[in-house]
Amino acid sequence: MAVEAQKRFRLDGIGFVFSTNDPYVGVDLDNCRNPKTGEIAPRALRIVQLLNSFTEISPSGCGLHVFVKGKLPKGGNRKDGLEWW
Repeated sequence: MAVEAQKRFRLDGIGFVFSTNDPYVGVDLDNCRNPKTGEIAPRALRIVQLLNSFTEISPSGCGLHVFVKGKLPKGGNRKDGLEWW
């Protein structure tokens, strides 16, 4: 159904909405990718390799989103330049 709506209404893509009822977490790596060359910063590349999960380029082209199975840590969702949701 989502793919049909995307095509019919010429939408840019299909999204995923995280909720407390699903087992997934998103990791947001900002400003880690050169949109012209595609080069990824070494720290971000290590995180992506460690998580070993579905990763996409963020809409800005300058970051990455990694989707993993897990739970959000207690005490906030930002640390050391990372954000997870």
